[in-house]
Amino acid sequence: MSFMQTVLKASGLMFISAQGELFNHCDSEGPMWSGRDDRDFRLPVTFDAKFDAPPMVTLGLSGIDIAHEQNARLVLVAEDISPEGFTIVLRTWSDTRIGRASASWMAVGSLAASKVEELAPIVPPRNRQRGGPGLEAMIERERRMSGDRKRD
Repeated sequence: MSFMQTVLKASGLMFISAQGELFNHCDSEGPMWSGRDDRDFRLPVTFDAKFDAPPMVTLGLSGIDIAHEQNARLVLVAEDISPEGFTIVLRTWSDTRIGRASASWMAVGSLAASKVEELAPIVPPRNRQRGGPGLEAMIERERRMSGDRKRD
């Protein structure tokens, strides 16, 4: 299975994110649904763009179809992180039965100086305004206001 990835490059950093289904084992009687004891599911992920060094990767469970007759036991981790990709691992044990699972993930890392083209700086949301004054106008207004306070 592959994830549709979104790649964003800004201020010398690269962000890659994706989400999707990891597996569907209840329809195929796969090991996460029909097995017992220690089991794991591994999904290698190849980044759409290469990082300069191994990035930080965060994972989240975005969906789970799990049998309610047993305890829900699972661990979701990123392993083998490299500049080219990583492996998503979902582990369970004992009699837990997982039919389907979905995950979302994000990788964040720096770009090499040679890869940093004319990237737009990241502007904090509070400085973005639709139809309002631009950043320069806001700075000028602040200067005028602070000047007015000094005269009081």
